[in-house]
Amino acid sequence: SHSSLLLTSSYEITNGMKEKILGRMIVDDITMAARTDSLIMKLGEKLYLKHVNLLQFNNYMSQKMRELGRFLIKARTIDSSIKTLTDVIDAAKFPVAIQTTRLLCRYTADINRYETPSFALKIGHSLKKCCKLMKSNALIAGDSTIVEKADSFHTLCAHEWGDVVSSNALQTLQSKKMN
Repeated sequence: SHSSLLLTSSYEITNGMKEKILGRMIVDDITMAARTDSLIMKLGEKLYLKHVNLLQFNNYMSQKMRELGRFLIKARTIDSSIKTLTDVIDAAKFPVAIQTTRLLCRYTADINRYETPSFALKIGHSLKKCCKLMKSNALIAGDSTIVEKADSFHTLCAHEWGDVVSSNALQTLQSKKMN
């Protein structure tokens, strides 16, 4: 864990997050994708600062970062123009976000079911948080293009994600609970 703290990060973070979250994460491709993406790191830092005194949230924070890392890796395989999570948060890339989620959750279109429906719901929430974070940072920086980009993607998530992803995921959860 100490040697993993020496690895580069694309974003300056607090020492507490380095030691308690990043230092204890498994070092693999998913963690490296999360560590090298500034938006994922900013989200992790925000979660850390929110729950800094609650030790039980350390695993939750690393889990959220790894979920987005997995999402980013899969999105890169679908669309080669995607390098960071910021590239995905664009209205034009919304279909890629849906396709990525469906692939990660092993969606079967014939029967309208997800093999891991809870992951589809979690990714939707995380993407919305990333939109808000991206918008906040763009407002501080005074970049109106990124503000508009984040707003557009968040609006699509609010209007379309529920119909396209969440409703099927919730139905799958319900049917699994019934069985």
